[in-house]
Order: sequence, then C-alpha cells, then structure tokens
Amino acid sequence: MNWEAIGAIGEIVGAVAVVATLGYLATQIRQNTRSDRAASRQMILDVLYGGAWDTARDAELRKTTLSGLNRYSDLPADQKAAFHLLQLRYMGNLYNALLLRDAGSLDEESFNVIANAFVAGLLTPGGSDWWKMATQGSEIPPSVRTYVNERLSTSTELQSWTDVHQEWEQI
Repeated sequence: MNWEAIGAIGEIVGAVAVVATLGYLATQIRQNTRSDRAASRQMILDVLYGGAWDTARDAELRKTTLSGLNRYSDLPADQKAAFHLLQLRYMGNLYNALLLRDAGSLDEESFNVIANAFVAGLLTPGGSDWWKMATQGSEIPPSVRTYVNERLSTSTELQSWTDVHQEWEQI
C-alpha cells in the first residue's frame, strides 16, 4: 500500500469522525435545551404553586390575600403592604415567564398557566384596584404592564379568582 492510499483512508476516517462528533454535539445540545426548558418550567411553576401552598398554610396570609382580592382599598396599611408584596412576587414570576418564553426556554402552555393565574387575580375587585395602584409607579416592568393591560382588555375566557371560588368572598 502506498502513502497516498493511506492518506486518503486517513482523510475518510477523519471526515467520518468529524461527522460523528457533530452528530454527538447536536444530540447533546438538544438534550441540554430540553433540560433547560424543564428546569425553567419547574422554577416558574414552583413559585406559583409554592406561593399558593404558603398562603394555604398561613392563616394570616390567607386572610390578607382573600381580603385583598375582594377589597384591596379597605385593607389596613400593614395588610395592604403584605398583599402588595405577594402580588409583586407573582408579577415577578410572570415577568420571568415572559422573558423565558420570549427566549424560547418556556413552552406556551406553562407560560399560560402563570399568565392566566396572575390575570385572574387582577379580574377580582381588589386585584383590579391593586393593579391600578401598582401601575402608577415604576415597579411593573413595561413589558408586563403592556402584556397584562392587553390581556385585561381582551380576556373574555378568563374568570376572576373570586368568581371561580365564590366562597372566597365570605372572607
């Protein structure tokens, strides 16, 4: 066998190795993307459901939340502050979900779970009052403000939390 034939075989083996390496890297990138999306989804949903669980376990926070959803403007100052901070937590989660969705790291269904939960809270009398107050300042990012205001003006399929859970109005 001559050196030219050996060189040609080496080039073929090298080309096959490059193609195999590129295939492996593509597979790894896809797997990493799926993993990143799953982690993003889990983080977003943990904030939503973790907050709901925290509220369910804490009688004072539960009362503040339910009173705030019904009559935010009638809350004493300390409860208004607590309700405001809780709403900011959920608004921050929506903001994070918006950013992740726009970056392609969060699927539309998971995004809608977060968005619908936040908007449904704003469809309550107290949630609506809170949103009007909160949007007077600079705490709400413009992208969230725009998204939520559009949803509020066009949402006919969503019901408020208190419409779905009429027992909450008794609090």
